[in-house]
Amino acid sequence: MKNKIQDGKTVDWTNTTDSAVVSGEMVLFGVRVGVCETDIASNAVGAIALDGVYEVTKKTGEAWTVGALIYWDDTAKECTTTVGTNEVAGFATEAAASDDVLGRVKING
Repeated sequence: MKNKIQDGKTVDWTNTTDSAVVSGEMVLFGVRVGVCETDIASNAVGAIALDGVYEVTKKTGEAWTVGALIYWDDTAKECTTTVGTNEVAGFATEAAASDDVLGRVKING
């Protein structure tokens, strides 16, 4: 197909923050979230994944149920079940206890 650019599972992302982001860290891509494939320095371009299941930083103090909608809190840099002004990250693929610091999320591509 002549007009296909890429499969879309990963895309280039420009880190416009003042600090580097590390491989596995969740970042905002407009109103979507992605997961860094590699470390990306400030003002550099790197690949982020927009599809897949990832183990990510979870807000402690809240339990997750399988299938629960999960949101990315870009200020706290953690996933949460709290909507607020947070962007949808995806859904929980496993239950997580309130004291867990990590949770598994199928990110929305």
